[in-house]
Amino acid sequence: MAPLLALLLLASDPVIHGGGAVLRSACSTDADTLVRLPADTAVQVRFSISGDAGTCYKVASAGQTGYVLASELDGLESYRAGLRDASELELPKMLRAETARLKEEASARPGAGEVLALIEANQPRLALQKIEAELKHAGRADPLTLALAGLAAYRGDEPKLALAYWTESQALAPNPSVDALMRKARAEIAGDTSRNKLRGYRFVLRYNSEEIPESTAAEVLSAANDEYARLDAELGCELKEQLPLVLQNQEAYRATTGAEEWSGGQFDGRIRVVLFRQAFQREARQAVAHELVHACLTARGRFPHWFHEGMAMRWSGERPTAADVASVQGLHSPPALGSSPEQARIFYTWSWAAVDRMYRRLGGQGVRDALRNPNSVTAPLGN
Repeated sequence: MAPLLALLLLASDPVIHGGGAVLRSACSTDADTLVRLPADTAVQVRFSISGDAGTCYKVASAGQTGYVLASELDGLESYRAGLRDASELELPKMLRAETARLKEEASARPGAGEVLALIEANQPRLALQKIEAELKHAGRADPLTLALAGLAAYRGDEPKLALAYWTESQALAPNPSVDALMRKARAEIAGDTSRNKLRGYRFVLRYNSEEIPESTAAEVLSAANDEYARLDAELGCELKEQLPLVLQNQEAYRATTGAEEWSGGQFDGRIRVVLFRQAFQREARQAVAHELVHACLTARGRFPHWFHEGMAMRWSGERPTAADVASVQGLHSPPALGSSPEQARIFYTWSWAAVDRMYRRLGGQGVRDALRNPNSVTAPLGN
């Protein structure tokens, strides 16, 4: 998998057009010039936005981040193909990128920052209420507000409503990122058969009663409540809304998410967990705890990917073998997370070892203090 700062797995990075390009501070022809990029310079695309200069892409190149016009880039077809073909395993990245795009475009909009903060803090339903109140007041002619409503609805486990809002937004101002999310929403609606619900204090559990007995679903819900209490005491989860918890068998999980074979769970604002057997087993409880750690950290702020995974492994009780830990000694930065089981093993082992080193160096209270300041969490120099 590409680094966390990249939007998606792409076939190849776009490059600067033959005449070169100006890297601008904003999507505007009168924005400050950051640097001149020569022809054929490869750039990493973060997302696209619309400005007074037309469509711009926020890109990273040569250690700097800024905006270039769509007309100044070659290879956008590959970028758009990557959006079309990316595995659903990339969905959390896509959602983060869409959140970043909306932040950029809505920075001057009254109330938009509050709504986006609610979405990032795992309160999408409250965010959606605020957006829908705005839509009633101001009408449905603003593509950005409609895209924001789609994001809130999707994060709130309402993909059909999200698809409706995104469709309206695209009709007014097409955007490739929204188009990609719409494809994911359609695939989810087609493949997700988890329509039965159990409600608890912290979770709304969805499952398919034809595949999973209600007694098993109730056991999972009870275990999720217990894991939340444990993790909240240790990490301070601060979840203010009921969290969607989707329980699926392996076939339904793959059909819905398109995740890799080694994946047993996913957090994208909702927790998805694979139940490999009809009975509730230890690995399913671990998966619930693992994804719940992601939910807790997301509510606290923006942490590095390796920290997310290392903490999730530590607090779900997953531990790599001694031989695996030895194999990552000397790696001073996180390895790339690829799609193969071997690449995943190396990344997750390094992440666990990095977090273990933090606990040995700082202690439990020191790590809890770091959770209050996400910017203080940096990769250790060695494991």
